[in-house]
Amino acid sequence: MTLGAYLGFLGALIFSNPWMGLLLGALAGLFISLIHGYLSITLGVNQIVSGLGFWFIGVGVANFSYQRFSQEGIEHIISFKSIMVSAEGVLKIFGDLKPPFYLGLVMIVISIFLFYKTHFGLNVRSVGENPIAADVAGIKVNAVRYMSVALSGSLSGLGGAILSISRLSEFSLGIVGGRGFLVITIVFLGNWDLKFAVIGAFLISFVEAFSLWVNVVFPWIPYPLLYMLPYIAALLGVGIWARKGKMPSSLLIPYRHL
Repeated sequence: MTLGAYLGFLGALIFSNPWMGLLLGALAGLFISLIHGYLSITLGVNQIVSGLGFWFIGVGVANFSYQRFSQEGIEHIISFKSIMVSAEGVLKIFGDLKPPFYLGLVMIVISIFLFYKTHFGLNVRSVGENPIAADVAGIKVNAVRYMSVALSGSLSGLGGAILSISRLSEFSLGIVGGRGFLVITIVFLGNWDLKFAVIGAFLISFVEAFSLWVNVVFPWIPYPLLYMLPYIAALLGVGIWARKGKMPSSLLIPYRHL
């Protein structure tokens, strides 16, 4: 996400177009994820070790490059303009939101349809639970895993780019703030079910928005304490609900074609 945030910011700066920034951020995530996929899927490297390695690389490259370029002076980028919609009552909150918010809603609908209403989604679940049975049924197990890693990587890069382009209109060190690890926690919180994970993501986002509101209304409360609220909420949720969950049986296990 950090590399996606940086390259997304850089793309928006170079092309003077925030959409190009989002595209570049997504491509950065896709590129990294494919290398990670080759190591973990094809070569059988431990996925956690490979993932952490690329996390360190991404953060290091992004921060180092930003510090070098920032010495020459970097201007603020052209960000998205809010979409003004006439609305009354509670619906007013949807009248001053930026395009990435609506893009996120569309992506949620597409993802749920993709994973629960298509053969691809069925293949993904089959490969995660029983790759041997999936292989016997004619499913190309590693190809499905590559596509899954590519999708998750590109969306991760896109998420990072949205942070730098849409939310802050700049890149800064530590911009992601551990949100990638928070997403992993949300997966556990959602019991490995996409629909519940979406609900968990909205709840954690609400807690983060609430912490920002509290910081404005009660400025005497130390902000670092408020900053911890989403992470505390996620950990509490995992402690309460995740013990009842069941991970995919073949998670983190490399597969060799029969």
